[in-house]
Amino acid sequence: MILLPKDFRICRYGLECRLVYEDDVDFILYLRTNKELTKHLHQTEDDRNLQIQWIRDYKKREAEGREYYFIFYYHGEAVGLNRMSSRSELYAVSGSWLCKPEIESWIPIAINFLFNDIVFEILNIQLVVCDVRKQNKKVNKYHKMIGDVKVHESDIDNFYYRTQDTFIPNRDKIIRLFNLNEK
Repeated sequence: MILLPKDFRICRYGLECRLVYEDDVDFILYLRTNKELTKHLHQTEDDRNLQIQWIRDYKKREAEGREYYFIFYYHGEAVGLNRMSSRSELYAVSGSWLCKPEIESWIPIAINFLFNDIVFEILNIQLVVCDVRKQNKKVNKYHKMIGDVKVHESDIDNFYYRTQDTFIPNRDKIIRLFNLNEK
C-alpha cells in the first residue's frame, strides 16, 4: 500500500494541499461547527481539547495509511478540508468535504479535484466511494455532473462511486470550463 509522507504537500489548480496537524484545530472547528455547512454531516462538538485528541488519534491512523485528512489553501489562506475516512488497496471513502462559505465558487471544485488526483494518481487507488444525504441536493447534483455512478441508496443517503475512467474525462472538461490550470 502506498503511504503519503508526514510532510506531504501538493500544489495544483491554484491551491496548496497538505495533511492536517494539531495547529489546524481552530480552522477545523470553524468549519465543523458551522451549522449551515454541516447540516448534512456528522456533528462535531465545539471543544478544542476533544478535537486535538481526535487529531492525535487520527495521526496514528494516518501513519498506517488508513486515513488522510487534508487542508487546502488559496493564497496562503485555509479555505477547505477533505478527508479520506478509510481506504484499502482498491478503494477510498471520501468525506467531510467542507469549504469556507465566502470563497470563490471554483475553489470547492478544485479542492475535490485535487483530492481525487491524490487518490488516483499518487495513491494509485482505483475507486472513490461517497455517501451523500439525499437532502443535500447541491452535492448530489455535483456528483452526477462529474460522472459519479449512484450504486445504492438508503432512506437518507445516496451512495456513489467514481473511477479514474469516469472521473478523468469529466474532470478535464470542467478544468477547461473553469480555467483551473490557470489559477
